[in-house]
Order: sequence, then C-alpha cells, then structure tokens
Amino acid sequence: MRAGPEGIAGVKGENSCVLFPTEAFRVLKPGGRLAVSDIVALEPIPATLRTDFAAYTGCVTGAASVAEVEAMLQAAGFADVRVVVKESSRAFINDWMPGARAGDYVASADITARKPAQDCCGNDCCAESDRARPASPCRQGSA
Repeated sequence: MRAGPEGIAGVKGENSCVLFPTEAFRVLKPGGRLAVSDIVALEPIPATLRTDFAAYTGCVTGAASVAEVEAMLQAAGFADVRVVVKESSRAFINDWMPGARAGDYVASADITARKPAQDCCGNDCCAESDRARPASPCRQGSA
C-alpha cells in the first residue's frame, strides 16, 4: 500500500493509501475476504534509499509500515486484519539492490482482512444480493 505506481492493484496518487482499502471494502460483499501480498516497512527508510530510483521501482521507497497498513484497513471498515511478515523475504530483497541492504528496512507480507457480514448502517442496501448494491449511505462522505 504505497503512494507510487507500483502500489497495490496499481492504485496511485496522493490519496492512494486511503483509496485502495476503501475501494476494496466497497466492492466486497458483506463477509468477503481480502488477501494480498505487498512490501511493508519494518524500519524507517533512510534518505539514501528514498531517493534511489531502483528502490522506488523495487517497491521499497514508498512501503507503508505494518501499523500503517493495519490502520488503513481498519479505518476502511475491515475486521480481522492480519499482516504476516515473511522474514525469509529479506534475503532476496537484499539481492534486488546489492549493497543497499534494502532487506534491513522492508520485507514481503501476506495481508488479509474480512468485510464484516453486516455493513455499519443495517439498511437494505447492505444485504447480500445478486443485484448491484448502491454505495452504503452510512459510508458516504467518509475518508
């Protein structure tokens, strides 16, 4: 979940960190599950990596921390949010950028969450059906 072109699902722009979780929540049916893999920050990214083009294209520069990923998904309305860091990924991440030690700062993670079975408003618009549902009125205007 990054603000760069390599972000989850190709979402980009200054609001992409908020946009992806909210849009994923919007399109899932109640009870639906989200499962993605992404690069997460384990330590603050040093300036030398933040300005390195290879780090940018390698998903290192804009990586969100585990706490930020969890907070974004929870703010969008997801429950049962889990971010499982794959420590073994740090070695091959170091191979992406020899000498930069990018694996000291980021790792791959499996990210899962669930949309609650009942949307927050309890209106008919939240019920599961085969027809297209309008956006939940209780979520309109939220960030």
